Amino acid sequence: MSNAVKFTTKGKITVRVHLLDENEDNATIEFAVTDTGIGIAKDKIETIFENFQQASSGTARLYGGTGLGLAIVKQLVEAQGGSISVKSKIDEGSTFSFILGFHKTKAEAEIETGMVELDTEIKNIKVLVVEDMPLNQLLMKTLLDEFGFERDIAANGTIAIEKLQTKSYDIILMDLQMPEMNGFEATEYIRNKILKFPSSP
Repeated sequence: MSNAVKFTTKGKITVRVHLLDENEDNATIEFAVTDTGIGIAKDKIETIFENFQQASSGTARLYGGTGLGLAIVKQLVEAQGGSISVKSKIDEGSTFSFILGFHKTKAEAEIETGMVELDTEIKNIKVLVVEDMPLNQLLMKTLLDEFGFERDIAANGTIAIEKLQTKSYDIILMDLQMPEMNGFEATEYIRNKILKFPSSP
């Protein structure tokens, strides 16, 4: 949906949910998002679900993004036993669809009503991500940017400690296995030397 909105400047976006098959215990459902956006070239469709792929060399420059979104979606769908596909034509639009199987339940769904207002203070959160893998760094940047959080990236515990000497953070997301200084060592140093938490009895 977010891609459809991003790449569609005129026309419409349609979300369709279709029951493909069902029995007493299970149901197979297809979800599809169709837009009238910029479309994808035929020679790019085969690789569009791979990491860091964009529809064209100018896509990232014009629309932003890391090219990780569809790769992450594909992994999530396939991890649940589903499949995902795309049909597209340049300047006509695209249809992304995925099929998933669901177990039926006899439980009644709870109906919730009312509007949920976003707490504006959440937007002012500063996050430090301590992670040495470039792919994971990009993933965290993408997710945190979606929430509008201010974020910094440190490739190891040593760099994280250096950043904490001059800047404070509301949240530190710490990887454990890293070169130079791992997450255990960095966390212990931060707790004892920077935050100065009292020692456990």
